[in-house]
Amino acid sequence: MDAPTENPSPTLPPASEPAKEAKRLVLPAVKGAPHKHWTPAGPKISRRTAVLILVSATVAVIGLALVVARIAVPPVEAEAPRLGPEFNDPLINNFSIHPPLNWHLEDPHDDTNLFIKGPREPGFSPLIIVTLDVREGRLSSYLQLHKSRIEFEDKQKGGDGITWIGENQEESIDGCTRTARLEYECNLADEDGRKIKVRTLQYIMEDRPRFYRITCCATASVFDKYLARFEASARSFRRLPIGKEVPSYRTEPEKPLNVEKPAAEPKANVKSVPQP
Repeated sequence: MDAPTENPSPTLPPASEPAKEAKRLVLPAVKGAPHKHWTPAGPKISRRTAVLILVSATVAVIGLALVVARIAVPPVEAEAPRLGPEFNDPLINNFSIHPPLNWHLEDPHDDTNLFIKGPREPGFSPLIIVTLDVREGRLSSYLQLHKSRIEFEDKQKGGDGITWIGENQEESIDGCTRTARLEYECNLADEDGRKIKVRTLQYIMEDRPRFYRITCCATASVFDKYLARFEASARSFRRLPIGKEVPSYRTEPEKPLNVEKPAAEPKANVKSVPQP
């Protein structure tokens, strides 16, 4: 009987040829090297396309910045705006003024006011009103009465009240050393009944026994845009001598409003010339 023999140590079966090839292709890991992931390359963009995209984006950003700047800060008028031809009224109100260039004049023929209308704006167009007010008293008392009248009229119209912004008497227009400058805001209703905040600038000149008012108003959002034109037109105001000769187109002479005419100068002694 044959003697038992020891089992040999177990061995792995020989690897197949494909497995050997795969094992041979595996590269040894490098210690400390990051593991890289492969990503597919995106579509290629030509240089011309990239330039067009860059230019379009730049134009869009600039356009957006201009729109935001225009909304946030309305353009301010130049320091010396152009004025139109002189309008003068030597017969009734005895003044002259240069309206802003291309503004429309409207005379209501009420012997008191002159309207100068500006370009059309949403809600409320800029407006200048020149008014003659014949009253006794001095500038200080006139201002108190005038401000009370403004507040009363606003209350009668159901307004939200007057916001007084500024008042000073340091201006001088046409030699009127007693000239006041008022600035205030109030709400007015437009044609559709919507309330619009309007800002008003007024020059009030004492020329006893009369007072001249130059009222300049626009919506608060565009007031600074027209401020230089308001001021230039107001400062072009000039008083005219009272009692000038009435032109031929008047059917009958009109007397100045409660103003005494200056004494007539004595006529020179001129011999009459016989008519042929």
